[in-house]
Amino acid sequence: MLLSKENNADVNRIRLKLTAPHVFLKPVLNISHAEIELLVASMDSSTPAEARSSTVNFLDNAEVEKFEEEWSREMEETASAAALEYLEGLTLPSVREFLAAADISPSYLESIQRFSVEDFEGLEDTDVISVAQREGTTVAVSYSFDLLSVVWTVEIPSTEYLARAADFDEHFLNVAANGETTSMEVIQRCYLEAELLFDRETGEFTSASITLAGVKRQRRRNQAAR
Repeated sequence: MLLSKENNADVNRIRLKLTAPHVFLKPVLNISHAEIELLVASMDSSTPAEARSSTVNFLDNAEVEKFEEEWSREMEETASAAALEYLEGLTLPSVREFLAAADISPSYLESIQRFSVEDFEGLEDTDVISVAQREGTTVAVSYSFDLLSVVWTVEIPSTEYLARAADFDEHFLNVAANGETTSMEVIQRCYLEAELLFDRETGEFTSASITLAGVKRQRRRNQAAR
């Protein structure tokens, strides 16, 4: 699993808030699905030490469940839009970090000149980690989810592709020559966490930011063409 902090300029460290002291992880990790679930489960859903103040109050389980029942669809829509905006805004070095989780050699990734990304199948395995009442009418929701199929389309010089076509074909799908450039795709399942801000007075989510992003590694046979 590859993990990336929200700051696009720095993908070299990841900061996770766990019940244990802060832990820093390397960008690319081989983590099983069971270990990912354990990681999420270990996150402290009670009030973290730095947030224990008079202006932040965490909702209890019953209140969180009620909030989720009322606003689940809106949370999914807001998180999905935030995730796509985040991925579209990544720099090329950050995209290469994501694609490296597909076991693609850096020598091939360096050839990428441009990229685009789309969410092909929507959200799955959504979870409300915590809901906190902040000052005024603002509620902060910590929310995790998977993007089931993130489709990366990358472009490289056609000369680079022709020189190592068999190697590129081993890792990429739907290769298409377009004159001087050749496009190809990689499909990944991504895990993300977001902070969603909700205004109780207006009944709207006012902002969303991605706080953690990663790639769930899959066996290559699962990367079937669309």
